[in-house]
Amino acid sequence: MKTMDYIYKMKKIIKYILIIGLIVILVFCSGLIKEKKVLKRIVNLEYSIPEELNLEKIYSIDSTEVRLPLQSCLNSKDELYVLEYFSKKVKVFKNGELLRKYDNICDSSNISSFTLFNDTLFVSCIEDKSYRTISKKGDVLRKIMLDDELPIDISFIDENNIIGLFKTNLVARKELYVNLDLKLVDKYFNPKKLISSFFNSLYQMNFDPEITMFPHAVNKVNNLIYLGVTSTEKYSIFAYDMNMKLQFVINNKADSISVTKDEFKLKLKRAKEVKLPLSKSLGLKENIENIFCDGQGNIWVRRGVDYSKYSFDTAILDVFKYNGKYIKSFFIKNTSRLGNFKIYGDKLVVLNPELSKVDVYKMNLPEILK
Repeated sequence: MKTMDYIYKMKKIIKYILIIGLIVILVFCSGLIKEKKVLKRIVNLEYSIPEELNLEKIYSIDSTEVRLPLQSCLNSKDELYVLEYFSKKVKVFKNGELLRKYDNICDSSNISSFTLFNDTLFVSCIEDKSYRTISKKGDVLRKIMLDDELPIDISFIDENNIIGLFKTNLVARKELYVNLDLKLVDKYFNPKKLISSFFNSLYQMNFDPEITMFPHAVNKVNNLIYLGVTSTEKYSIFAYDMNMKLQFVINNKADSISVTKDEFKLKLKRAKEVKLPLSKSLGLKENIENIFCDGQGNIWVRRGVDYSKYSFDTAILDVFKYNGKYIKSFFIKNTSRLGNFKIYGDKLVVLNPELSKVDVYKMNLPEILK
């Protein structure tokens, strides 16, 4: 009798254990399902007809002061930093007047890119493959050797984390074959996460060297990082938190746009003038040319342009709220694809390398985006 009671009790205990185990499994699975459902997909199928963005020009810098300007940054004092093509110096302007310049801060090396973080200048030096922190006086505060990699597009997430595009030349002193990595690194450039990678020959590849490879932007207003993924019929923006955990995806339909023969001839001419490699493709265009964020946290996407409707030097801009909701589209004339343009606070800086010109405009975002 005692044996039967013991067996009965054991069966009851085992039954409870199995029930509890099943509950745990169901809770765990529901958690996975819930986590999967958290990932939102925002779909934008239609766009407004682009409005011309007519802005008040604050000042211009002409060819007497800059030559082939390629990169710019604006600090908290409205001082504009400009990097010229194949240059050893960074020039600083205030209201269009040359304020100071940092010359030979990479010793005898040219500078491939630069950025500002908390008004401190950081430069990437080509020949010795180093990344340097520069004081306001032009002194090198820190030098980090980078082996074979060279940062060509860097954005600080915070003082300890950096997202950037790194280039590795696989043939000494030539750019015949390159590897491009988009990755997350710490402040000493130790790798933390490889996000995307690309390998090819610069003189045989099918992407356009005039536009950004792996377009990305850091939104410090809403603490998000955006990565653009593009095709000929649509483009997507993947939104991550500051730890690179995917939060949501923005899917946007876009018209297929062909590269015309006239456009290809002009691209060939420009490539020869500024010694750029040229895509051999006469096919369809990719739909993201660049991504950046404004001071309110909105996302701005420079989209491929149909030159049968617009001139060659016209930029189409789609604007989204930080959460992916589409706002409206604009077009801006006289914006060379060789140069970049970005919004800093209430100012838009437009670089035109071919004309050796920099234009700074006033941006009243609440009025423009209403």
